[in-house]
Formats: sequence, C-alpha cells, structure tokens
Amino acid sequence: MQSVRKLGIFAGVLAVAACGGGDGGGGGSTTLDANQAAVVGEVASSQISSMVSGLTNFSAGGGALGGGFFAPASAAGKVLAPMFTKQASPEHRAAWLAFASSDLCDPVQSDTSDSDSDGIPDGNTFTWNCTATDSLSGYTWSVTGSIGIEDTRSAATGFGYLVTFTNFRFASTYDTQQGSQTFATIVNGTYGADATLNGASADQDVVWTYRLNGNTVFRSAWTWGVTFTPSAGTIDWAALDMPAGSFTIDGGFDFSGEAGQDNGDWSFNVATTQPLAFDGVCSLEPPFSSGQIQGAISGNTDVGFTITYTGCGTAEAIAAFDNNS
Repeated sequence: MQSVRKLGIFAGVLAVAACGGGDGGGGGSTTLDANQAAVVGEVASSQISSMVSGLTNFSAGGGALGGGFFAPASAAGKVLAPMFTKQASPEHRAAWLAFASSDLCDPVQSDTSDSDSDGIPDGNTFTWNCTATDSLSGYTWSVTGSIGIEDTRSAATGFGYLVTFTNFRFASTYDTQQGSQTFATIVNGTYGADATLNGASADQDVVWTYRLNGNTVFRSAWTWGVTFTPSAGTIDWAALDMPAGSFTIDGGFDFSGEAGQDNGDWSFNVATTQPLAFDGVCSLEPPFSSGQIQGAISGNTDVGFTITYTGCGTAEAIAAFDNNS
C-alpha cells in the first residue's frame, strides 16, 4: 500500500472537508444562540473527530467489498461516518454500523485496475442498488447510487485521489413506538487530495441531506480548502505517521433545518483562526494539541461559533460568539 497507508492523519483531516458545498444556497439567518451553535457546531466538529481516526491505517482505495468498503480507515468510511451526528436517530446509526460490517450489499465495480499498486484504483466506480435485512438486528436498509475513486498522482511522487459521490443514498427502516420510521442520508459531490514531499492540500465540495419519512430534517453543504505544512523538513513516505506540522481549513458551510429549539438557515464563512497543531505522535482523536476554527455568519460576521482544540485526545470546545453584545 506504500504511502497511502502512511498518511492517515492527513487523509483524515482532508476528509473533514468532504462534507462540503455544492448546491447550497445562502442562509437567511443572521443570529445564532448558544443552543443553535451547539447543534450547528457539533455537525462541523463531528467531521473532524470522526475522520481523523485510524491515523496509521488509512487506505484511499475502496478496500474489500462488504463492510471493508466502509471500514473506518477507508476513504469512504471516513467521509460517511460524520453523517451519523446526534441529529441522526440511534436506530439509523445502528443500522449503518450493521450494514457497514455486513456482506449483504456488495456494489458492482467498473474497473479494479491499479497500475502503480498504491491501493488507489486508476478509476473505479462502485454502484449500489439493493435492499437487505440484517437477521441479527432486524434493521432493513436500502442503498443506491455510486461512489467513484480515481488515482490522480503517481505513487513515485506522492499520492492523490478524487472521490465522487453521485446520488449515494443510505436509508434504514425500523419500528418505533410511533410506528415504522425511515431515515435516509443522501450524499452528492466531490473531494480530492494531493500530497507531495513538501506538503499537502485538498479541495472538497459535497452536499448532505438528512430525511425522516421523506421530510428533510436538516441539510449541510460544505466547500473547503485544506492544507498541511510540516514543521520542518519534508514528509517521509516511509514513516508510519505524518510528521509534526499544522493544518489550516478555510471555506464555507451552509446549514438548514432543526437546530436546538428552532429551525434555522445559515451560511458561514469558516476559517482557521489558530492553525491546528499536530505533534506527529498523537494517536487519539482529536489529534490536535492546539488550534481553533471559526464559523462566522455570512452577512453578519460578528456572530457565529468557534471550535477550539486544547490537547491530544481532549474533547474540542464549541461556543457561540456575538461581538455585537
């Protein structure tokens, strides 16, 4: 697997941006209270906390079929894991875990060739169209749409890949006291990453929609640019981890739907106000020893939320800010 497996921390943080932009329209809300900030900020922070796991076991390829394709260390697993934030029902989260670890719903592949043997297919599209019921949990799920993974850089000079989601939809149906419920997550868009000896960067543009019984609960749209800069020297492809360095994340984030006590429709300009420092050895999540991300409301930049990191494995702090107060 060569360098692909060695850059788990980089790939994980780049995948944060995968929850990105696309068809997102501008939000109309220009205020944000503490409860709303907690919900909206949690959606943002979940991208980071969910995608930086498996620091030394990353594979940009599809992995094995069945559960392997969505394993936490795989590209698809890292991208899709944050769809199960606290807005998703516990049953939907459990159904996803059951699906991801089963072999009941393998996709059809278009091309499995990997000419440079780096674990990233030259250009393979994985297509699903199936419904299955897990005999152990009793959950029924439906999976449709496709995920394409393309190698964009020779393994001799680094690694690069492009992942494309086309109407990828995972729906789970389960019984509750209120009757049968169907929760669905729909993903569209692209994200790509590129890394060389001197640094790494990524751009992402993806839209997620969350629906309960056909009604949209909330929708998040992200457009990000991410860079990693080593503190000294270059990135050593033979090392198991990324070297010490810092990440910056800048872009836009739209959120519409249920947030706290009220519905809202926000657009945020997101920036790294303090670079996210990585010490090169942390294997916990979040892996940052310090750093802060700020999301300021478009049209009212004095209002928004912050996500602050204070130590390896220490939960990030989410807070609302209002500089007009």
